[in-house]
Amino acid sequence: MHAVPSYWQSLFQTEASPGFARRQLRSDAGMMEIFRLQAGDFTAVIGSYGARLLSFAHRPGPDIVVSPQSLDAVLSDQAYMGATVGRVCNRIRSGELPRPGTEALFLSRNEGPNHLHGGLEGFDKKYWRLLEQQHDATSSRLTLAYLSQDGEEGYPGAVAVKAVFELNTQGQLRIDYESNSLTHRTPINLTQHAYWNLGGFQAEAIGTTHSMVSPCDRILETDAAALPTGRIISLDGHPFDFRLRKPLIPADSSYQGLNHFFLQPDHLQDGTLRTVAEIIHESSKRRLVVSTNQPGLQIYTGDYLQKPMRPFQGFCLEASGYVDAPHHEHFPSIWVDAGSRLQQTTVYQFTPSHGI
Repeated sequence: MHAVPSYWQSLFQTEASPGFARRQLRSDAGMMEIFRLQAGDFTAVIGSYGARLLSFAHRPGPDIVVSPQSLDAVLSDQAYMGATVGRVCNRIRSGELPRPGTEALFLSRNEGPNHLHGGLEGFDKKYWRLLEQQHDATSSRLTLAYLSQDGEEGYPGAVAVKAVFELNTQGQLRIDYESNSLTHRTPINLTQHAYWNLGGFQAEAIGTTHSMVSPCDRILETDAAALPTGRIISLDGHPFDFRLRKPLIPADSSYQGLNHFFLQPDHLQDGTLRTVAEIIHESSKRRLVVSTNQPGLQIYTGDYLQKPMRPFQGFCLEASGYVDAPHHEHFPSIWVDAGSRLQQTTVYQFTPSHGI
């Protein structure tokens, strides 16, 4: 039986072009270009507003990305659904960028006293332009670009960013973020904020229906504001130890959800891609494996999703550098010198049925 298509899939149901297709949507609220990548029976839809992943599916199965189901819903989204998040993802305490030897800089504050996911109008609320598209018999590739100006949201220096989405016939969706610091030393730390549900975008809550195994052996301790305290905690004997497979939120769990930064063991800073998590939908045995060159992964179970979505309707796997790194000298730095480049890569490998 064919799954009910999502809104984004339905827009391309009559599209005959193989590999790549492009459309423009308009409403009273604004506009957005959308791009469909196709490789074999796999498809992905990306939107220019926020360089966001709106859909990922394997025919005839369901769309496994939980996303706003209209243009207006995307333009009013406050949950970063599918968005490219930056200039710095996650939280920065007090919106402050300490700079030893000179005065601190202050960023916009959009979560109480703190800076979250790039600020009031971060990369998720910017229109990215199409730079390039390519496709052949085995893959389809899209490159979007954005120029972040000096002073945007309080950040120093201009940054030129490329987001490259590449889908292949093996079910791999590779996302490369290339950030070039142009004029001043500046912090850069992007991530992809898709919400996934391997049961389908309309499926039941993910807590006990999905299980996870992850090699991550430590997490960043956080306070009540979800900001790192600076302590790094071993997962030995910890409820968040997923080195042996278990449900994302076990029925007898001592925690209500996950919103924590998990650290790779012995992270290699040479660009090597390493697997950081494998999620399985227990009833269908669909599988999602995440690999990245980043040192850690924010795992969030969608606790605070609001209508028309539901809490726990999807989970996020946000690969990035350390959270709030500018405030912790023992964390790997996220500052990028003028004239230097940062390459962040994450690969989502989807298998329609475990073992196939």
